[in-house]
Amino acid sequence: MNARQGDLISGLCVMAFAGFVLWEAEKMPSGPAGFPQLIAIGLIFFGGILFIRALISKVKPAAIFQGINWKVLLTTLGVWLLVVLFIDKVGFFALGGVFLAVMAWYLRGRPTETRALLEIGAFAVGMCAGLWALFTIVLDREYPSGFLF
Repeated sequence: MNARQGDLISGLCVMAFAGFVLWEAEKMPSGPAGFPQLIAIGLIFFGGILFIRALISKVKPAAIFQGINWKVLLTTLGVWLLVVLFIDKVGFFALGGVFLAVMAWYLRGRPTETRALLEIGAFAVGMCAGLWALFTIVLDREYPSGFLF
């Protein structure tokens, strides 16, 4: 697949999704329906620009989906699936910390040096603390809690 084909497919998919949003927004009361309708109109506009631009482009398209590390992609998707399945049982922050640590470790090339592992741990703990502060202090929102947090 090349970038031009990807832009054509993306433009059509965005416009189809926007059409679905418009259709579903018709079922809403007139006041609240305005926001999704506005977003859908913007998506149709920019999806159409992407599609038309890809159709009339004279530039040789670049190849895409070449050189993708499928192992990393599938591992990321697998870990996300585990998070989705166990978030209610374990809790958002505990599982989020483990997720961040595992993904940072994996994406950094699975380092074994103590310094790199400490950096990854500090990153995961810092991100979890930041998310906790954002959710509980700033936004005053609840998050999925499990047996750990």
